[in-house]
Amino acid sequence: AKPWATGGGGELAKAEVRFAQPLVQPLPRSARVLHVLVEASPQMVQLDLVCRRLAEELPGVLEQADCQYVTFTPLTTLKKVAAASDGVPAALEEPINWADEEAWESAEAWLGELAAAKGALLARRGSASASGSLKVAPSLRRLATADALGPGGGALLLVACNPPADVEGAVELLRRSDMVLQVAGVFGASPEDPEPVMERLVDAAAPGSALHLFFGPEYWRRFAALQRRRLATLREDEDGAEAAALAGGESAGAEDEGGEIVEPKVFEMRLIERILRECYVEEQRCEQELVCASKVLDRTLVALEDIQAAMRGV
Repeated sequence: AKPWATGGGGELAKAEVRFAQPLVQPLPRSARVLHVLVEASPQMVQLDLVCRRLAEELPGVLEQADCQYVTFTPLTTLKKVAAASDGVPAALEEPINWADEEAWESAEAWLGELAAAKGALLARRGSASASGSLKVAPSLRRLATADALGPGGGALLLVACNPPADVEGAVELLRRSDMVLQVAGVFGASPEDPEPVMERLVDAAAPGSALHLFFGPEYWRRFAALQRRRLATLREDEDGAEAAALAGGESAGAEDEGGEIVEPKVFEMRLIERILRECYVEEQRCEQELVCASKVLDRTLVALEDIQAAMRGV
Protein backbone atom coordinates (compact mmCIF):
# COMPACT_ATOMS: atom_id res chain seq x y z
CA ALA A 1 0.00 0.00 0.00
CA LYS A 2 1.09 3.54 -0.68
CA PRO A 3 2.26 5.32 2.47
CA TRP A 4 -0.16 8.21 1.95
CA ALA A 5 -3.02 5.72 1.65
CA THR A 6 -2.29 4.14 5.05
CA GLY A 7 -1.27 7.38 6.81
CA GLY A 8 -3.00 10.59 5.79
CA GLY A 9 -5.81 8.67 4.10
CA GLY A 10 -6.77 7.10 7.41
CA GLU A 11 -6.85 10.51 9.10
CA LEU A 12 -9.06 11.81 6.29
CA ALA A 13 -11.50 8.93 6.74
CA LYS A 14 -11.68 9.58 10.50
CA ALA A 15 -12.33 13.29 9.91
CA GLU A 16 -15.17 12.54 7.49
CA VAL A 17 -16.78 10.19 10.03
CA ARG A 18 -16.61 12.94 12.66
CA PHE A 19 -18.77 15.28 10.57
CA ALA A 20 -21.77 13.71 12.33
CA GLN A 21 -20.10 13.47 15.76
CA PRO A 22 -22.86 13.69 18.43
CA LEU A 23 -22.74 16.25 21.20
CA VAL A 24 -24.64 14.17 23.76
CA GLN A 25 -23.36 10.71 24.65
CA PRO A 26 -25.53 7.84 26.01
CA LEU A 27 -26.72 8.21 29.61
CA PRO A 28 -26.74 5.51 32.31
CA ARG A 29 -30.02 3.64 32.75
CA SER A 30 -30.09 4.79 36.38
CA ALA A 31 -30.69 8.42 35.34
CA ARG A 32 -34.13 9.74 36.23
CA VAL A 33 -33.51 13.45 35.61
CA LEU A 34 -30.80 15.06 33.48
CA HIS A 35 -29.48 18.47 34.50
CA VAL A 36 -28.01 20.27 31.47
CA LEU A 37 -25.52 23.07 32.18
CA VAL A 38 -24.58 25.10 29.09
CA GLU A 39 -21.84 27.71 28.98
CA ALA A 40 -23.04 31.03 27.52
CA SER A 41 -19.95 33.22 27.21
CA PRO A 42 -18.11 35.34 24.61
CA GLN A 43 -15.73 32.40 24.08
CA MET A 44 -18.56 29.96 23.21
CA VAL A 45 -18.41 30.60 19.46
CA GLN A 46 -20.50 27.49 18.67
CA LEU A 47 -23.34 28.29 21.06
CA ASP A 48 -26.00 28.22 18.33
CA LEU A 49 -24.80 24.82 17.10
CA VAL A 50 -24.72 23.48 20.67
CA CYS A 51 -28.32 24.58 21.31
CA ARG A 52 -29.49 23.08 18.02
CA ARG A 53 -27.75 19.77 18.74
CA LEU A 54 -29.23 19.62 22.24
CA ALA A 55 -32.72 20.11 20.84
CA GLU A 56 -32.14 17.41 18.23
CA GLU A 57 -30.26 14.81 20.29
CA LEU A 58 -31.69 14.98 23.81
CA PRO A 59 -35.07 13.30 23.13
CA GLY A 60 -33.43 10.21 21.64
CA VAL A 61 -30.78 9.98 24.36
CA LEU A 62 -33.33 10.48 27.14
CA GLU A 63 -35.66 7.87 25.66
CA GLN A 64 -32.84 5.34 25.29
CA ALA A 65 -31.89 5.76 28.96
CA ASP A 66 -35.54 5.81 30.10
CA CYS A 67 -34.82 9.20 31.71
CA GLN A 68 -38.06 11.15 32.28
CA TYR A 69 -37.06 14.70 33.17
CA VAL A 70 -34.58 17.40 32.15
CA THR A 71 -33.58 20.84 33.46
CA PHE A 72 -31.50 23.60 31.85
CA THR A 73 -29.04 26.02 33.46
CA PRO A 74 -26.95 28.65 31.63
CA LEU A 75 -23.41 29.20 32.89
CA THR A 76 -21.94 32.58 32.03
CA THR A 77 -18.73 34.46 32.72
CA LEU A 78 -20.65 37.77 32.77
CA LYS A 79 -22.41 39.56 35.60
CA LYS A 80 -26.13 38.77 35.90
CA VAL A 81 -27.17 42.20 34.62
CA ALA A 82 -24.90 41.95 31.57
CA ALA A 83 -25.98 38.38 30.83
CA ALA A 84 -29.65 39.32 31.01
CA SER A 85 -29.11 42.31 28.71
CA ASP A 86 -27.47 39.96 26.18
CA GLY A 87 -30.58 37.78 26.15
CA VAL A 88 -29.25 34.85 28.20
CA PRO A 89 -32.41 33.22 29.63
CA ALA A 90 -32.87 32.31 33.29
CA ALA A 91 -32.49 28.68 34.30
CA LEU A 92 -35.33 26.21 33.85
CA GLU A 93 -35.00 24.71 37.33
CA GLU A 94 -38.33 22.89 37.39
CA PRO A 95 -37.84 19.44 35.81
CA ILE A 96 -39.51 19.15 32.38
CA ASN A 97 -41.13 15.92 31.24
CA TRP A 98 -39.54 15.74 27.81
CA ALA A 99 -42.18 13.24 26.61
CA ASP A 100 -44.90 15.88 27.10
CA GLU A 101 -45.10 17.73 23.79
CA GLU A 102 -46.10 21.08 25.28
CA ALA A 103 -43.44 20.86 27.97
CA TRP A 104 -40.73 19.98 25.46
CA GLU A 105 -41.76 22.96 23.31
CA SER A 106 -40.90 25.20 26.26
CA ALA A 107 -37.45 23.55 26.42
CA GLU A 108 -36.93 24.11 22.68
CA ALA A 109 -37.98 27.74 23.11
CA TRP A 110 -35.43 28.13 25.92
CA LEU A 111 -32.67 26.66 23.76
CA GLY A 112 -33.69 28.94 20.88
CA GLU A 113 -33.51 31.97 23.18
CA LEU A 114 -30.08 30.95 24.40
CA ALA A 115 -28.83 30.44 20.83
CA ALA A 116 -30.11 33.91 19.88
CA ALA A 117 -27.87 35.43 22.58
CA LYS A 118 -24.72 34.34 20.71
CA GLY A 119 -24.37 37.57 18.71
CA ALA A 120 -24.52 39.84 21.75
CA LEU A 121 -22.14 37.59 23.68
CA LEU A 122 -19.54 37.49 20.89
CA ALA A 123 -19.74 41.29 20.59
CA ARG A 124 -18.33 41.49 24.12
CA ARG A 125 -15.12 39.64 23.20
CA GLY A 126 -12.15 41.78 24.18
CA SER A 127 -14.17 44.02 26.53
CA ALA A 128 -13.68 44.30 30.27
CA SER A 129 -17.09 42.73 30.90
CA ALA A 130 -15.96 39.56 29.10
CA SER A 131 -12.95 38.93 31.34
CA GLY A 132 -14.84 36.99 34.01
CA SER A 133 -14.25 33.32 34.78
CA LEU A 134 -16.57 30.34 34.42
CA LYS A 135 -17.93 29.01 37.73
CA VAL A 136 -19.87 25.77 38.07
CA ALA A 137 -19.80 25.13 41.84
CA PRO A 138 -22.92 27.23 42.71
CA SER A 139 -25.06 25.36 40.17
CA LEU A 140 -23.57 21.99 41.19
CA ARG A 141 -24.31 22.73 44.86
CA ARG A 142 -27.96 23.53 44.09
CA LEU A 143 -28.45 20.46 41.91
CA ALA A 144 -26.59 18.09 44.25
CA THR A 145 -28.67 19.28 47.22
CA ALA A 146 -31.92 18.78 45.29
CA ASP A 147 -30.79 15.30 44.24
CA ALA A 148 -29.84 14.33 47.80
CA LEU A 149 -33.13 15.58 49.29
CA GLY A 150 -35.26 14.14 46.47
CA PRO A 151 -35.66 10.64 45.04
CA GLY A 152 -32.17 10.72 43.48
CA GLY A 153 -31.32 9.44 40.03
CA GLY A 154 -29.83 12.74 38.90
CA ALA A 155 -27.28 13.00 36.09
CA LEU A 156 -25.28 16.01 34.91
CA LEU A 157 -24.38 17.17 31.40
CA LEU A 158 -21.84 20.00 31.32
CA VAL A 159 -21.34 21.65 27.92
CA ALA A 160 -18.50 24.18 28.04
CA CYS A 161 -15.41 25.48 26.26
CA ASN A 162 -13.72 27.25 29.21
CA PRO A 163 -12.17 25.44 32.19
CA PRO A 164 -14.14 26.16 35.39
CA ALA A 165 -12.22 28.50 37.68
CA ASP A 166 -13.75 27.01 40.83
CA VAL A 167 -12.58 23.48 40.09
CA GLU A 168 -11.55 22.72 43.69
CA GLY A 169 -15.01 23.45 45.06
CA ALA A 170 -16.65 21.60 42.17
CA VAL A 171 -14.49 18.53 42.76
CA GLU A 172 -15.49 18.40 46.44
CA LEU A 173 -19.18 18.65 45.55
CA LEU A 174 -18.92 15.89 42.94
CA ARG A 175 -17.09 13.57 45.33
CA ARG A 176 -19.97 13.82 47.82
CA SER A 177 -22.64 13.32 45.16
CA ASP A 178 -23.94 10.15 43.49
CA MET A 179 -24.74 11.94 40.25
CA VAL A 180 -23.01 10.78 37.06
CA LEU A 181 -21.29 13.58 35.14
CA GLN A 182 -20.99 13.75 31.37
CA VAL A 183 -18.78 16.59 30.07
CA ALA A 184 -18.83 17.79 26.46
CA GLY A 185 -15.75 19.95 25.91
CA VAL A 186 -16.68 22.21 23.00
CA PHE A 187 -14.04 23.72 20.72
CA GLY A 188 -14.18 27.49 21.23
CA ALA A 189 -12.08 30.60 21.77
CA SER A 190 -10.90 29.77 25.28
CA PRO A 191 -7.32 31.01 25.91
CA GLU A 192 -6.70 27.95 28.12
CA ASP A 193 -6.85 24.23 27.45
CA PRO A 194 -9.98 23.07 29.34
CA GLU A 195 -9.32 19.34 29.04
CA PRO A 196 -7.13 18.82 32.16
CA VAL A 197 -9.63 20.61 34.41
CA MET A 198 -12.58 18.78 32.87
CA GLU A 199 -10.80 15.47 33.42
CA ARG A 200 -10.47 16.31 37.12
CA LEU A 201 -14.22 16.89 37.34
CA VAL A 202 -14.98 13.56 35.64
CA ASP A 203 -12.50 11.69 37.85
CA ALA A 204 -14.17 13.11 40.98
CA ALA A 205 -17.72 12.25 39.88
CA ALA A 206 -19.59 8.96 40.27
CA PRO A 207 -18.61 5.84 38.29
CA GLY A 208 -19.83 6.00 34.71
CA SER A 209 -18.84 9.66 34.27
CA ALA A 210 -17.06 10.54 31.03
CA LEU A 211 -15.49 13.37 29.04
CA HIS A 212 -15.54 13.77 25.29
CA LEU A 213 -14.44 16.62 23.04
CA PHE A 214 -16.75 18.18 20.46
CA PHE A 215 -15.10 20.15 17.64
CA GLY A 216 -18.14 20.55 15.40
CA PRO A 217 -18.71 19.67 11.72
CA GLU A 218 -17.20 22.90 10.38
CA TYR A 219 -13.87 22.17 12.06
CA TRP A 220 -13.76 18.65 10.60
CA ARG A 221 -14.79 19.88 7.14
CA ARG A 222 -11.86 22.27 7.10
CA PHE A 223 -9.55 19.60 8.47
CA ALA A 224 -10.69 17.12 5.79
CA ALA A 225 -10.22 19.70 3.02
CA LEU A 226 -6.68 20.36 4.22
CA GLN A 227 -5.99 16.61 4.35
CA ARG A 228 -7.23 16.17 0.77
CA ARG A 229 -4.87 18.89 -0.48
CA ARG A 230 -1.98 17.39 1.45
CA LEU A 231 -2.72 13.88 0.15
CA ALA A 232 -2.84 15.20 -3.42
CA THR A 233 0.61 16.72 -2.89
CA LEU A 234 1.94 13.45 -1.45
CA ARG A 235 0.58 11.52 -4.43
CA GLU A 236 2.33 13.87 -6.82
CA ASP A 237 5.60 13.59 -4.87
CA GLU A 238 5.31 9.79 -4.77
CA ASP A 239 4.63 9.54 -8.49
CA GLY A 240 7.55 11.85 -9.23
CA ALA A 241 9.89 9.89 -6.97
CA GLU A 242 8.93 6.56 -8.57
CA ALA A 243 9.46 7.99 -12.04
CA ALA A 244 12.89 9.26 -11.03
CA ALA A 245 13.79 5.87 -9.56
CA LEU A 246 12.79 4.06 -12.72
CA ALA A 247 14.79 6.47 -14.85
CA GLY A 248 17.90 6.43 -12.66
CA GLY A 249 17.72 2.84 -11.38
CA GLU A 250 17.61 4.05 -7.80
CA SER A 251 15.13 3.52 -5.04
CA ALA A 252 12.52 6.25 -4.67
CA GLY A 253 12.92 6.33 -0.92
CA ALA A 254 14.18 4.51 2.12
CA GLU A 255 12.95 0.94 2.63
CA ASP A 256 11.89 -0.56 5.91
CA GLU A 257 12.68 -4.10 7.02
CA GLY A 258 9.69 -5.45 5.08
CA GLY A 259 10.91 -3.84 1.84
CA GLU A 260 8.09 -1.30 1.67
CA ILE A 261 8.99 2.22 0.62
CA VAL A 262 8.32 4.73 3.38
CA GLU A 263 7.67 8.35 2.47
CA PRO A 264 9.18 10.57 5.24
CA LYS A 265 6.41 13.15 4.85
CA VAL A 266 3.89 10.67 6.16
CA PHE A 267 5.62 10.70 9.54
CA GLU A 268 5.34 14.50 9.61
CA MET A 269 1.55 14.38 9.12
CA ARG A 270 0.49 14.27 12.75
CA LEU A 271 2.97 16.98 13.70
CA ILE A 272 1.60 19.21 10.95
CA GLU A 273 -1.97 18.56 12.10
CA ARG A 274 -1.10 19.63 15.63
CA ILE A 275 0.66 22.77 14.40
CA LEU A 276 -2.37 23.66 12.28
CA ARG A 277 -4.69 23.30 15.27
CA GLU A 278 -2.42 25.52 17.36
CA CYS A 279 -2.31 28.09 14.54
CA TYR A 280 -6.11 28.12 14.43
CA VAL A 281 -6.28 28.83 18.17
CA GLU A 282 -3.64 31.56 17.78
CA GLU A 283 -5.70 33.08 14.98
CA GLN A 284 -8.70 33.27 17.31
CA ARG A 285 -6.57 34.99 19.95
CA CYS A 286 -5.25 37.54 17.43
CA GLU A 287 -8.80 38.24 16.29
CA GLN A 288 -9.80 38.88 19.89
CA GLU A 289 -6.86 41.29 20.33
CA LEU A 290 -7.89 43.18 17.19
CA VAL A 291 -11.44 43.51 18.49
CA CYS A 292 -10.10 44.77 21.80
CA ALA A 293 -7.82 47.32 20.06
CA SER A 294 -10.65 48.61 17.90
CA LYS A 295 -12.83 49.09 20.97
CA VAL A 296 -10.02 51.02 22.68
CA LEU A 297 -9.85 53.35 19.68
CA ASP A 298 -13.64 53.67 19.59
CA ARG A 299 -13.76 54.20 23.37
CA THR A 300 -16.16 51.31 23.79
CA LEU A 301 -13.84 48.89 25.60
CA VAL A 302 -15.60 49.27 28.97
CA ALA A 303 -19.29 48.38 28.98
CA LEU A 304 -21.68 51.22 29.74
CA GLU A 305 -23.22 49.43 32.73
CA ASP A 306 -19.73 49.00 34.28
CA ILE A 307 -19.04 52.73 33.91
CA GLN A 308 -22.40 53.59 35.49
CA ALA A 309 -21.78 51.15 38.36
CA ALA A 310 -18.34 52.72 39.00
CA MET A 311 -19.78 56.23 38.98
CA ARG A 312 -22.52 55.22 41.45
CA GLY A 313 -19.86 53.85 43.78
CA VAL A 314 -17.87 57.11 43.80
